[in-house]
This record gives sequence, structure tokens and C-alpha cells, in this order.
Amino acid sequence: GCGANANGTYPVKTGCTDGTSEAPYPMPGGPPCNGPHYTRALTSDSIDGPWADHGEVLINTTRPDHWTTNPSVWWLEDGSAITVFRQNSVSWNISDESERLGFAVTGKPCKVPGVKGCEWQDMTQTAPIFNYALEDQYLWADKRGNLHAITHKKGP
Repeated sequence: GCGANANGTYPVKTGCTDGTSEAPYPMPGGPPCNGPHYTRALTSDSIDGPWADHGEVLINTTRPDHWTTNPSVWWLEDGSAITVFRQNSVSWNISDESERLGFAVTGKPCKVPGVKGCEWQDMTQTAPIFNYALEDQYLWADKRGNLHAITHKKGP
């Protein structure tokens, strides 16, 4: 995506169209066009659209990095939602710069979690779910209501 990133460290990019970044990506010697760390919420009542853009999805956290990628969202019976998301390990002061998974919840029912009025509350503020590299998670509940996640582990 284009525009300033969540923490405002990179300026808005204007050469992006249709959700693509300026070429080459990332630009040699310059900041990325938001890198891969920019998650937006879009909703539609139909797979064919039209799609409404609700803006950038952020996690309320005490960590300095608020961006997330690869969110897997599950809505609970009461209309609230949970997510397992990916962040770089340095977000939790882990120096190996690999991916880690965090967990967040909405405190109330909402149609579009992660945007103003229905923010995600980080449940992993001080440490990731597991202290080893994981990514590309999928979250679901079985017929008894038990939550499960499947991921793949990077590295040994």
C-alpha cells in the first residue's frame, strides 16, 4: 500500500496506484513504500464488491511498532473478534529479526475490527505467543468452540 506508515517514519509516497508500490520495490537507498507492513481493512456485502476501505488496521500496544501483517481474524458468537497477527521479532526486543506471532482481541462486538471505534487490544504486549519464528497463521474454531491455529515455522 501507499501513504505514510503507522508510526510516521516514512513520508507519503505518491507514485503508487491500484495498491501497488513504486518500482523497484523497495527503492534502492530509500525507504519502502510502506514495505509489507501495512494492513488495511476492506469490507463488502458481496465478493464482487463494491468494497469500502476503512483505513489502516492498528493494534493498541505499548510497543513502539504498531504495524501488523498476515492477520487471521475469527469472530466470536457475541460479535467481538480475535486475531493472531505477525510482527517482526524486534517489536518484542528480540534481536534475530525473524517473524513472531501476537494475539489481540476487540473488547466489544464490531463489524470492522482494528479501526477507530473498535480497536484491537494487544494481549501480547511484552512477549510474542511463542518465542520462535512463525508466520502465515490460520485461525479457526471447531464445532465445540475451541480455537485452533495452524502456522509454519521458519528455520530450524
